[in-house]
Amino acid sequence: MPPLQKRALYEFIAAITMMAVLLPLISFAGIGLETLVALMIIAVGLVYWVPRYLTRPKPDQPVIMDERDKAILSNVPRYQSIGIALTIVTWLIILSILYEDQGQVPFRFLNLMWISVITANAVFFTAGVMIEYWRAKSGFTLTAKWVAGIVVLLVLGFVMAWTLGPKESTVPTCRIKPRFTSTHTQVNVGVPVRFIDTSVGDANAWIWNFGDSTYSNEQNPTHTYSSPGQYTVELWVGCSGGSGVDVKEEGYITVQQPVSP
Repeated sequence: MPPLQKRALYEFIAAITMMAVLLPLISFAGIGLETLVALMIIAVGLVYWVPRYLTRPKPDQPVIMDERDKAILSNVPRYQSIGIALTIVTWLIILSILYEDQGQVPFRFLNLMWISVITANAVFFTAGVMIEYWRAKSGFTLTAKWVAGIVVLLVLGFVMAWTLGPKESTVPTCRIKPRFTSTHTQVNVGVPVRFIDTSVGDANAWIWNFGDSTYSNEQNPTHTYSSPGQYTVELWVGCSGGSGVDVKEEGYITVQQPVSP
């Protein structure tokens, strides 16, 4: 296998491995921004530098890139650009549909989007190298007929997906943007905290989770924490039809022991 193809294959394997490791961490472990940045640096190293190290030329066997490989490498960025653009656009469409009513996207989905972009860049690099090798070997040229055929297939696929896909739901859409504030975010043990619903929209039900295994269905409840620590507060707001939306603030309330005089 030519070194360029081998490098593309290694980069593909590294990208899939990175995605398989990071997806569960981001989805279930709830990692923070600092940890994410560190993992991104490691991931970029795995995807881009390890394949180049494994396919480096040996001192006694220098590998000189011929004109064909140079031409292939010059065309590959087109495939990568298409892959990255498709990945970002797909994520933006999905997230805008899923979280249109909430007005905010959970942080973990933004993490997943960047992981997908890195993976797509490596996958389309591999695809570009393989396709360009095949084109160079077969003499295939992308003519206007081929372009027209691809466009027709894409249009037909879109029409079929639109026709056969799920239709608009008849369940009333909950168009409430859940928000809340409180009289305190840092308090001593035993000091009451009043939580205030500031959601935008016509809500008819509320469920508060104060983070210490206690709940309330009042619109603006008052709660007293009995133990020091950081507490995540979550508010679910209901609307007509039984549907609802929620908002969660990680570590929103900090409770500490009162300082002795």
